[in-house]
Amino acid sequence: MNEYLLEIESNYSKFAKKWMVERKSANEKLQKQHNKVYFESYKRIVSLQAWRECLLQNTISSDSLAFFVEAQNDALVSHVLAQHGMWRSALQSLRSMIENVGFCLYYMDHRVELLLWNQGKYNPTISFFFKYLEDHPSVKDVAEKICSVQILKAEWEVLSRAVHGSSKSFRMTLSGELPTIFSAGKANLGAWDTRETNGIFGINLLLMCIFREHLNGTKMSNLRKAISLTVEKPKHKSIKEKINIHLYDN
Repeated sequence: MNEYLLEIESNYSKFAKKWMVERKSANEKLQKQHNKVYFESYKRIVSLQAWRECLLQNTISSDSLAFFVEAQNDALVSHVLAQHGMWRSALQSLRSMIENVGFCLYYMDHRVELLLWNQGKYNPTISFFFKYLEDHPSVKDVAEKICSVQILKAEWEVLSRAVHGSSKSFRMTLSGELPTIFSAGKANLGAWDTRETNGIFGINLLLMCIFREHLNGTKMSNLRKAISLTVEKPKHKSIKEKINIHLYDN
């Protein structure tokens, strides 16, 4: 038994050294070849910080804000994991980001349910939160033109397949290969980048619908500038027409 444990200890030491080398190699390759992708990601995440600082922390309760702060943290964790080629874990964090935004928006209007949740007595499924957001008056009246909840639902479903390993395209390992923790594959980067882009875009659309009265006219110019980094220029017109929020050309 002692010899067996000594062998495990030796293998552990080799494994620890090996993964550190592999992590460094993947990170350096990704940073060198795709730094622009990560910069664009960081620009998108800035919008979450802007929502928190410019509006949410002065508008909603600290308990409901905590969900949004966690969503922001999820986005940053995903960004860092992606810089090291840990793609599936990065996608898992994006799914959590979407969920926490939904929790924030529901519980900011449902104090009793939030108290029950804190006591471990209330825990609806994610489909409940999506249904609530779909029926929210500030969302439903512009749903055909600004499909914020539909975008987030679609992203959540794709990310769920990655989380549960039910989609081959999101596997870190190929059939017959040893487990892979870090990968600098360009295809993996592109898949993650698409998911993050769509997720943060959907979050910004949803927040604009719900908090539109705070951003109309010349209000919250810094927040609108940050939001503009996440919304393609062709969509600016419909946002202006439907919810009267002016975004800036980048």
